[in-house]
Amino acid sequence: MLVPVTTNTKREFDTTNYSPRSFFKDMLPWKGHAHWHEAIDCWKQMFQIIWFPNIIWLILINSAALGIYVLMSALFAGVLVQPPFLWNFDMLGYVFAGQVATAVAVPFFCGYLSDVIVKYISKRNGGVTQPEYRLLALIIPLICILISTVIYGKTAQDPENWSWAGIAVTLNIEYFGFVGIVVSSFVYCMDAYPQRIDAALVLICSLRGFIGFGISFGSIGFVNSAGYDGAFNICAGIVGALMCLGIPVYFLGDKIRAMTQRFAQDD
Repeated sequence: MLVPVTTNTKREFDTTNYSPRSFFKDMLPWKGHAHWHEAIDCWKQMFQIIWFPNIIWLILINSAALGIYVLMSALFAGVLVQPPFLWNFDMLGYVFAGQVATAVAVPFFCGYLSDVIVKYISKRNGGVTQPEYRLLALIIPLICILISTVIYGKTAQDPENWSWAGIAVTLNIEYFGFVGIVVSSFVYCMDAYPQRIDAALVLICSLRGFIGFGISFGSIGFVNSAGYDGAFNICAGIVGALMCLGIPVYFLGDKIRAMTQRFAQDD
């Protein structure tokens, strides 16, 4: 049975309701009319939720993870091309091949495994789930960042006694931790403040960029003054302190949400 090829069917354009397309219109970065009042509402919501203790904590751990990753990325080449590793410059790009494993690990640990844990705890809680259960998925990424930061610093400081993996592998483990924190933070915000999820995601993404840049800014001078070991031990100390702050955020999360919920919903 023969049928006409749809790609050869002439289309009738609705020139009554829509004006003809032009090169200028095709080049516009956005289409239609801008709803600026929605942008103003988003700014207002961002200003409200920025004072929430749990959101502040999420911003800080996202910023620390990003800042450390940027710092590692800026320094790894200088370590690997020097003795005793002596990597060729054309080999340095292969360091980032480990991020393929991150693409597999993050959905498992922060997606599937997180769902399993949430279902298990909710079942023990009489079938009632809490948004804070999603924060448990942050444990593995934070521990990975803490350990990889220390090993990276020690390897860069004393490469004669450490393998190249102390640089190349830990860089990718830290990246796994960063992406895992981002994913888990977003999921928690969706459960905790569903009416402010758009403002929360914009706030976390924007502020982590500013704060992360501040952490990594002047990294060369920071390392020259404190040494690789000292600089990354300080970074690990920051991560450890933020991990400790996560304990009250988890156990007091319901009280925090009860206190802040009236600022996170539409009238």
